[in-house]
Amino acid sequence: MIWLFLTSNTARSEFAAHLRHFISTHGYEGVQIDWEFPIGQSGRRDLVLLMEELRTALGSDLQIDLLLPGMVSSASWLDLEQIDPNVDYYYLMMYDFHGSWSPVSGSNAPLRAGPCDGVANITTQLEKYIHKGMPRRKIVVGLPFYGVGFDCAGLCQSFKRSSHKTYRELTELPDSEWKQHWQSKEQVPFMTNREGDFIWSFDNKKSLELKVDAVRHYDLAGVFVWELTQDIVDGEHLLLPGILESLGVQVERTNVATVSGQY
Repeated sequence: MIWLFLTSNTARSEFAAHLRHFISTHGYEGVQIDWEFPIGQSGRRDLVLLMEELRTALGSDLQIDLLLPGMVSSASWLDLEQIDPNVDYYYLMMYDFHGSWSPVSGSNAPLRAGPCDGVANITTQLEKYIHKGMPRRKIVVGLPFYGVGFDCAGLCQSFKRSSHKTYRELTELPDSEWKQHWQSKEQVPFMTNREGDFIWSFDNKKSLELKVDAVRHYDLAGVFVWELTQDIVDGEHLLLPGILESLGVQVERTNVATVSGQY
């Protein structure tokens, strides 16, 4: 637990100095802090102090990003007013809205409120973060290249087991055994098996393009993907090119590790 290590002035100063050296030595452009997540007044204070120490050590020429949960409630101890001067971008993990911890099955990354939950969705949480004071042009929205599954017949149902599959693994499920559906309120796809005892919630080209449209609508900084290799089939990205095209990026190649362009 790195936060236990960074609770003293000396520890934070040494960490920031080592990080600056590492970044300079290896030619990185900055750092992203994944603190999951500050809890209580001490955690709130320690994160503020860490970000201040990092900015002092890294200066204005290196980028400092902060990775945050999709649900604002999970970031309730985030002192945005104190942190913001030292943060270049906020990376919001707009996925895992439902999973093994959920009372009922639900969509992994619903764009809008649906039949199961009116709060756990990207649009509602974006508006909450913006209302909290997070600058729009610093917000980067996370898009999932994986799905979440439940051992039940559909959405909003009780279940015993939940699991995950990459988009690549989901494409390998036989059409003869799985039927795809579209959740119109949430604007995401899902699929159910022929036996009626399992459901997968995931994203496809259409739902990801709708999410990019929302990023444009709110005038946000952009998007990121978790995780970049999970849509690769036979050496080709299946989802990434569509996201880039929706962002107005001219796609030059789609083979692994060579997708390039400028937004």
